[in-house]
Amino acid sequence: INAGFLSMTSGATDMTYIDNGTILNEIKHVEMSIGIYGNKGAAFGTYNLLQEAGNLRDFISGYPVLICDGQRYTSPYGNYLSTPRARRTMIGYNETHFKIVTAEFPGLTFPELQEIALDLKCDYAINLDGGGSTRMLIDGKLKTSASVANRPVDTVLCVYSEPIYSEGEEPKDNKAYIVAGPYTGEEIQKLKEMALLDTMRVVRVEEPA
Repeated sequence: INAGFLSMTSGATDMTYIDNGTILNEIKHVEMSIGIYGNKGAAFGTYNLLQEAGNLRDFISGYPVLICDGQRYTSPYGNYLSTPRARRTMIGYNETHFKIVTAEFPGLTFPELQEIALDLKCDYAINLDGGGSTRMLIDGKLKTSASVANRPVDTVLCVYSEPIYSEGEEPKDNKAYIVAGPYTGEEIQKLKEMALLDTMRVVRVEEPA
């Protein structure tokens, strides 16, 4: 899915993100968001507070906070509840599961999104970038509307259920493995560039028949 917010004028990342221990962007004015401490699981709070509690492996920012301690949350920084319906992207979690929601046209208001988060039994939930940014892929297949002209986004959230590797090759580390194919030459190049980030490894690529 698409992740957090970006400047509509410069395209620069507008919030704080940590990926696999690397701080990609750091803006400390964000109120509360979701952090992950590896095997210790997820935590909810301000960036400064979560950093003080230990070394964050991952951190994703969003606004507004929708659910906190299992209750609807109203931000002290402004009234956003009257915002009209729009396409939305949301991430939330409870003790056992993360929940991801995207909403297509006519979209949702924030109170409606809060209601969905509560129905999904989220203890904590935040709104991610929406509108033209909202986009979801599952197993590489687009699940949101293909008719919407999506704006380029600078952060995405990827969830891997398990490492993937080609037959006969066992994973030798904890990186995510990609078995690619059939993809075009341009798509293969993009996969190889992703592998250079040292967060993924391309095991096999295949040109279309």
